[in-house]
Amino acid sequence: MTKKTKRRLGPEIAIVLGSGILDGGKPGPRTALRANAAAKLAMAHPKMTIIACGDGRNDRQRAACDRTEAWHIARILRQNGVSNRRILLEPESRDTRGNAVLAYARYLKGQKPRRVYIVTSGFHERRAMLTFSFVLGPGWELESYLCAVDPGDSARLETSLDETEQFFAGIAAGDFPAVVARLLEVGKPFYRSLDWLKEALKMAA
Repeated sequence: MTKKTKRRLGPEIAIVLGSGILDGGKPGPRTALRANAAAKLAMAHPKMTIIACGDGRNDRQRAACDRTEAWHIARILRQNGVSNRRILLEPESRDTRGNAVLAYARYLKGQKPRRVYIVTSGFHERRAMLTFSFVLGPGWELESYLCAVDPGDSARLETSLDETEQFFAGIAAGDFPAVVARLLEVGKPFYRSLDWLKEALKMAA
């Protein structure tokens, strides 16, 4: 996709954050756990729109397989009975900041604020919520929705909160142009290759 996608959204939204792909192209265990949690949430909220986020592949995997975290999340959602009409893909982001910025730029910018569930793991909750609160800004009602615990989660202590706070330093929550400019300046170099995101920044300025 090279531009913002217009789609009628449900009264509530779930944003599912990927957590890696294994060699061989299968979803990592946390990606699958988050997708299954999102399916449970979606079935309890039949009008909810679900945004599946993330690329998740390393360079070698990208050369061998086109199935992203977002693709796997959507597949698991469908296997659990969630209609494909309710699922949106954001398959380019490569970290939590990208999850938030690209999901917002593609689907949420200009939409009426509503409740948004951030579906992730417990160890990732604080960083994810902090990031999305800055990107979406006031008006959006954010709530975390945690997946089951993976056996390896105890070793995954959240160590990036200071870095996240530094990334958003001096930026007011909801100042989308400032967030995108910061991402293009100091984020992963890949984001600077997204011409559609640069265009979104020009239009928002």
